[in-house]
Amino acid sequence: MSGSATREAGSTVIRGYVSDGVSPQWQRIIFVVLLLMCLAMLAAGQPFLALASLVVGAATFIPLIGDYHNSDVLLIDVERLLKASPKPKKK
Repeated sequence: MSGSATREAGSTVIRGYVSDGVSPQWQRIIFVVLLLMCLAMLAAGQPFLALASLVVGAATFIPLIGDYHNSDVLLIDVERLLKASPKPKKK
């Protein structure tokens, strides 16, 4: 998560970004590509490299899934904690 808080026209404006992760469709595509890559390494006679790629791929895959499920929840919690509103004040 990254963000900043600035004062503009008497109001505090909070701008932030939370990583969105990867949608379920792209998760399946990444998983298939990872599996095909590991199978190609096994066919080339590199079982250790295939296993290492599978472990590293799975380890990087887990945060992408978590970010997809938790990004909206995190932004809502930050807004609630700061008592912020996504709408500007009426003048």
